[in-house]
Amino acid sequence: MVLLSFATVAAKSRDSPERGTKPASAAGGALFAPDSLAIPLLLVRSAGAGLGAGAAAEGTVYAKDLSRPMVFTVEKALADELKKSPDDFRIKDLFDARSFNTTRLDITLKGQTLAFQKEKEAWKQVAPANKAVDNAKMDALLTALTGARATTFADKATATGLDSPELTVAVKYEDGQKQEKVSFARKGTDVFARREGDASAAKIDASLLDAIEKALGAVK
Repeated sequence: MVLLSFATVAAKSRDSPERGTKPASAAGGALFAPDSLAIPLLLVRSAGAGLGAGAAAEGTVYAKDLSRPMVFTVEKALADELKKSPDDFRIKDLFDARSFNTTRLDITLKGQTLAFQKEKEAWKQVAPANKAVDNAKMDALLTALTGARATTFADKATATGLDSPELTVAVKYEDGQKQEKVSFARKGTDVFARREGDASAAKIDASLLDAIEKALGAVK
């Protein structure tokens, strides 16, 4: 037998996970809300050497709930999941909205606010002035925004610059029934983003913010 891991499997008591975590079958307890049930679990894998007839095949993964005497087999994928870091389970998309279902966009860049509204199939700027905009350029801006993803996540001690963001984006989507807001900031050579209501900030590739600002410049 080869020891794979000693882990805490968290079984969430609510039907759906909070945003920021995938509904994984097993993960570190920190990935879930405080109402999770934590179960200490020991996993080992059969080495296969010297196994007799009827014994488990090489690579079989066994698990034991340390609070009970029983031993059971589990999917190998579970052991592989437990080797991942907590960040691997977090949702990395900064926006739930997509370019095709967004109906309004309010962007503040370095103190200047622009607002765009979709009417039927055409986009127009509605603030600070009313004017038509190029739909293709608007789609490129929305694609750059809604495609932005985190690379890692910052801890609370990290200086992110988000107390004074460079760019703030408010999006309404699904016919205006849903909305979300994300702020972006640079700190040295690093770029961070945070969704409104989230406690932690995400670190993103600096080229993503550059691409968003370039796409916005093309629309204006």
